[in-house]
Formats: sequence, structure tokens, C-alpha cells
Amino acid sequence: METIREEVLPNGLVSIIRQSPGHRRGTLDPSVYPICRKAPELVYPADPDRLAEGDIEALRAQMGFPSRDLSDGVRVDRRILHSAKGEIPLSVYRCGGLLRPPPALFLHGGGFLAGSAELYDNLCKYVAAKARCTVIAPDYRLAPENPFPAGLDDCWETLVWVNENPDALGTRPGKVSVFGDSAGGTLAAACALRGRAEGAGRIAAQMLLYPCLNCGMLPTGEPGWDFAFYEVSQEPDLLQRVICDTKKFMEVIKRTYVEEPGQLCLPGVSPFLAADFHGLPPLTMICAEYDYLCPEDALFARKLADAGVASRLLLYKGVPHAFAEMLGIAPHAQDCLDEVCAAIRGTD
Repeated sequence: METIREEVLPNGLVSIIRQSPGHRRGTLDPSVYPICRKAPELVYPADPDRLAEGDIEALRAQMGFPSRDLSDGVRVDRRILHSAKGEIPLSVYRCGGLLRPPPALFLHGGGFLAGSAELYDNLCKYVAAKARCTVIAPDYRLAPENPFPAGLDDCWETLVWVNENPDALGTRPGKVSVFGDSAGGTLAAACALRGRAEGAGRIAAQMLLYPCLNCGMLPTGEPGWDFAFYEVSQEPDLLQRVICDTKKFMEVIKRTYVEEPGQLCLPGVSPFLAADFHGLPPLTMICAEYDYLCPEDALFARKLADAGVASRLLLYKGVPHAFAEMLGIAPHAQDCLDEVCAAIRGTD
């Protein structure tokens, strides 16, 4: 990967743009092009207001990208956390020979209604090996069967347990790094806000990979979304599909994640709408160029920097939403996970 621009903005935000060598502006990167080209357009229910069980299962079956295991010597343990909210399945990723490694909580993506820790085994194993940490990933409850705040509660319960029980995991006592992709990034940001409100100082750093931060797509006073935001030099129909698949999925999230529309404006659902960003943990924000969420993610990083939060914003050119899932296929995935690992190591 090559850095084509790196600057520190007046508010202290470190802004970085990266691409693969020789990348052509306005196009999908060659490493992801075949996947995006062959991937069928996500099929959405005709009426998002009347989702049937079959509609949800169909969406769940369509999601995810291929990846490869680039790690070595990482053990995966499946266990159950017995919490006040019920049983939470956990996947724990450990490297052998480490003495009290730092803990890192990973929250998987899937639009709050799909996904599992196991689907992210390769990603979590890579981070555990490269950052020399122990990664803990909960299988939080999914919507619509378990609407907000069930999933967030499971993530928070797991975070508190990891923070308060280092001996059970053999991890370093102290704060926990939190990272997540897509909906998992939303949950990570929501945990950071919840942690600040609690005041216990449980979170060392937050690393958000293309999160959904305004789940209701509510007015924010900022310029509205526009396809003209994106640089497109060829195959506009393909790029529009790649970008707008996420936009379409947002309509499903609006109707499945919460029980009441009014909940969409809660910071626990839409962290972008929080009234104050002061005192949050250091932020690493990962953005994909061809992602509907890219503009709001970049703006969120600027808002945190404005509030005095140490923040890094990395934009990867030529890739779609969820590109980190393509570990071992797209070099951008490994590069952005290296940034996550550096942030975890920086908490030592």
C-alpha cells in the first residue's frame, strides 16, 4: 500500500489517504473488482415495513466476503459468558507464549441482524497475532428477534467482564481496546459513549471500521448525501450499486434494529447524534472510498477531533464497504488491520 496524502488538520485530526500501487482514480481496485463484479445485488424485501422471517434469513444468507487465514499459532476458544443479561457466546483468540497480553474486544458487523464471531475468525486471529493481544468477540443478540438495546447490552456486559476479570483470560489488567466493523463499529462507538457516561474509564481506544453512525439517516444540519461525492471514471452503474447497496440496507436497519422510530435518534443507536464528544477514547476511523457511509464516518472523526479527542482518519481508495473482510485478498484489508493493531499496541 502507498500513502498518497497525509496531513494534520488544524483541529489535530491526522488524515491519511492510501491506495494500492498504480491504482487508477475513480475505479474499483483490481483486488476487489472481481468480487464486486460477480457479487449479486442484494435482494431486499418489496416492503421493508413488513419484513417476514424469510426476508431476514435471505438477507443473512447474502452477506459476507471471502478471506484467508494469515495468522500462525493462534488458538481459538469458544466459551459462554454468564451475564446478568443471559448467556453470551464468546470467541477468544490467543497467541501462545505471551505474558499478560492486552485485551481487545471485537464486535462483528452484519447490520445488527446478521453475522457471528466465527465468520470473522481470520480477522480476529490476524489481529491477535499481529498486535500480540487477546481478542474477545461476543456473539451478541441479533435483531429483529432481539431489538435494541439487546445487542448493545451484550457487548457492554462483555466489555465490563473483560475489564474486571483479567485473571480469567490471562490478560493485562486495565483498560480494553474496542474495535468493530460496520454495525460492530457502531456498537463500539456506542460502548465508548456509554463508558464515558459511566465514568469508570474502561476503554483504552476505539477503532471503527466503516461504522453506521446515523442509523435513522436523520437530518444532522450537515450537507446531505449525494452520489456526486464519489469520484467515478468508469462503470458508474457498478459503482452506484456497490455504494447504494449499503444505503438500501440502511432502510432495513431502520425497521429492524429498533422497536420505536424515536429510538433512532438515541446516541446508543446513532452515535453521530450524541450531543457531546469530549472525553472519549482515542479514535482510529477506517473509511472505504466506495461506501455510502464514508462521508458521515469522515465527519464523525472530525467532530471527535474538534472535541479534543486524539483521532486518526484513514481513507482507502478503490474499495467498498466491508473490505476488511477480504483479508488475504485485498491488500487494503491487511493494511487497515495493521492500523488497528498499532492502536492496540499503543495502549501499552
